[in-house]
Amino acid sequence: MKKKTAALLITSAVIFSLAGCAGASTETASVNETAIESSSEEDASAEETSSVEANEDVSTDVEDDSFTYNGETISILNDASVTLSKLGNYDPTSATGDDFKEYIYNNGAIEFSTNKIDGIEAPVFLYINAPDIKTARGVGVGSTQKEIIDAYGDPDDKKDDGEMHTTEYHFDTYTITFRFSSMDKEKVDMVMYTHNYYHSKTAFS
Repeated sequence: MKKKTAALLITSAVIFSLAGCAGASTETASVNETAIESSSEEDASAEETSSVEANEDVSTDVEDDSFTYNGETISILNDASVTLSKLGNYDPTSATGDDFKEYIYNNGAIEFSTNKIDGIEAPVFLYINAPDIKTARGVGVGSTQKEIIDAYGDPDDKKDDGEMHTTEYHFDTYTITFRFSSMDKEKVDMVMYTHNYYHSKTAFS
């Protein structure tokens, strides 16, 4: 009888021991799974944050008053001397003899107009005439009216004299004008940036 009791006790101990190991194993697996899930969520969160930061950097590289040309950010709001320095050598066809100067670059791809105002050479107009130079919102020469509206919204002003059709977007200190071809009023053939203050001081206003 004593032998049977001892055998039963040993068997019970083994069963409890095995059950304990199984429970510990399940708990360990559960802890490991939680750690893996947590790690994956942290990695995904880090990747998402990194992506957002990267997008923010891209979106703030160029403001609406500017465009990129030959690796330089060209802004209508910069001093004329800064813009001239960034644009580099102008074409010999440029007109630089009077108070009103017209600098031409890359065979007319870009034009920069200045005027002597309050004793300084002041920026008045910046023109883009080449399709490979885009505004800060990725549109330009060759873009359609729909693409312009998708990028900038409804224009603040429209003009159509039968030969030239333009849409304008007015900002506090500058204006962006998209001119559409007289032959094809659906596609931009020139983008013009205007410095509002200096323009108001010229005979063109």
